[in-house]
Amino acid sequence: MANTPFILIAEDEPAHAEAIRRAFNEAGATAEIQVVGTLREYRQAVAARPPDIALMDVNLPDNRTMETLTSPPEARAFPVLVMTSHGNEQMAVEAIKGGAIDYISKSPQAFADMPRVVRRALDQWETLLLGKRAEKALDASEIRYRRLHESMRDAFVNVDMAGRILEFNEAYRIMLGYEGEELRAIAHVDLVPEKWHALEAEIVDTQILARGYSDVYEKEYRRKDGTTLPVELRTNLLRDEEGKPVGMWAIVRDITERKQIESRLAHLASHDPLTGLSNRPLFKECLVRSVAKANRGRPSSLMVFDVDHFKAVNDTLGHAAGDDVLIELAQLVQQRLRTEDILARIGGDEFAVLLEDTSVGQARVVAERACRAISNHAFLVDRRIQPTLSIGMVEVTGRDEVDALLSRADAAMYKAKEQGGNRLVCERPVVAT
Repeated sequence: MANTPFILIAEDEPAHAEAIRRAFNEAGATAEIQVVGTLREYRQAVAARPPDIALMDVNLPDNRTMETLTSPPEARAFPVLVMTSHGNEQMAVEAIKGGAIDYISKSPQAFADMPRVVRRALDQWETLLLGKRAEKALDASEIRYRRLHESMRDAFVNVDMAGRILEFNEAYRIMLGYEGEELRAIAHVDLVPEKWHALEAEIVDTQILARGYSDVYEKEYRRKDGTTLPVELRTNLLRDEEGKPVGMWAIVRDITERKQIESRLAHLASHDPLTGLSNRPLFKECLVRSVAKANRGRPSSLMVFDVDHFKAVNDTLGHAAGDDVLIELAQLVQQRLRTEDILARIGGDEFAVLLEDTSVGQARVVAERACRAISNHAFLVDRRIQPTLSIGMVEVTGRDEVDALLSRADAAMYKAKEQGGNRLVCERPVVAT
């Protein structure tokens, strides 16, 4: 990305677009900004020159922005940040799932914060691209796995209608870890964990007996050593000369590696590749649920913090050392949290913590414990450094939208920085009168 980002704003309210442009000017943030008012103009502008980031109103006069999004977000050439006037958190989650990098609810404060929001979105975009490269490597691994597996003999098993195993091949025996005589003495149902029994009985009744074969489906087998493995199979019906069902046979494929790859890909989509923590989109989804709980009388606490003077670490020791500090710092903070607490990396050196069912007073104790752990820890990267944290804290109540909560916590964090850093600033909610 260039030092001067090219920002394309698709906004049919000139005053809103001007407020964003003014925010960049007042913040001294260098940016090249182009404004269009319709989706048709947006498509023409993108075709002429793709931006570094697009800021799009969710409802433009000639179409809905949702219909232009692509999932996953890294499938496009640049990140899209959606703006909405509705404050609809479900719409926001749908926008993120549909391919938006992030969203904001329009307000004067949101426009004023736009330079910082754009910077974070571009940082998140770079993180997503790193994850995409990792996904491609995993895709290549899966292709190699499939070619290797297809060149081998799949497992085969034949059972009678009572489920007694009549025939099987060597691949089936090796897959389950039994000797041949042991398999012949076992009912097929005893090889399948109980949670799959109802599904398989339904498949027998509605597919195999009804039409003579099943769709390809998945289940698990239990090996002789007690471990389970996922398999994929299609089962076929055997009939005698009179057409009476006498048995079933199946080709069975071990899909353990495929499941592992799917799990890793799902993790990459929702986690920061450097620290392994939740990323910003996943954290915001968790915060949506926390706001809903707060509406039912279960308030929580939100902390946003970053590392004081972290740029100096990168500038003097290099980005590799800076990454090492972030990884170690994340581990130290995570160790001071409960299992149910959620720690996320939401920006370059910025983190957020959601402490559910926790008062601000209790959360303050957690924050102070984390700060002590950081200050007492020796970070050794070429030389000893002693980072400190600036922390902003707010109470999660049902009165606030997710974006507003993060903005308030972020503002409290910057107050902590303005006061010299290495401190916590707690902003208490304004009580309506």
